[in-house]
Amino acid sequence: MSSPITTSPLPLHARLRDRLPEILIEAGSIVIAVLLAQAAAIWHEQQQQDQLASQARAAIISEIRANEAELDKLRAGMKKSIAAFATMSQDTTATNANLHFDMSVALLSESAWHAALDTGAVQHVDFAWTMKVAKVYELQELVMHAQSSVLDQVAAMSDSDNELPHVIASRILSRENSLADLADGLDPGYREALADKH
Repeated sequence: MSSPITTSPLPLHARLRDRLPEILIEAGSIVIAVLLAQAAAIWHEQQQQDQLASQARAAIISEIRANEAELDKLRAGMKKSIAAFATMSQDTTATNANLHFDMSVALLSESAWHAALDTGAVQHVDFAWTMKVAKVYELQELVMHAQSSVLDQVAAMSDSDNELPHVIASRILSRENSLADLADGLDPGYREALADKH
């Protein structure tokens, strides 16, 4: 009677060698899955950034359009008030210190621009256009400061009882002219930013 044949278990390295193709396939699948997940996350984040940038740009363009309309009204009104103050400043015979005139005021908004800066959306907008817009808002701020200066001067008229009307008018006229110069410089900035909106 012959004895049964016994087989000894394969050594570890032999078993690993036999399973190596299967292990490599599994490892490769995991790496590919991780890379695909990372690519999908990057693509999704880029889509969100592009969408935020598009919304920010649209809001800024809308704000600049509204500001341009406000500036047009301001410039038209300033022509009248400058002419009125020019006449008053030359009338040295007037004694009534209660000068009365109508003055246009522009409400120039910066909300969309500041929101784009605060959210970081502006980082994903075309750089060249962003630089144009930044310069526009800087000049707009100067216009607003000049306008406030004129308004402060007008508000102080009631405290100028000892000054002659033509002296008060001359001082306000000087500030109005400065405001008009700044407004004239801002207008082409608005047009350039809006022309390059695409």
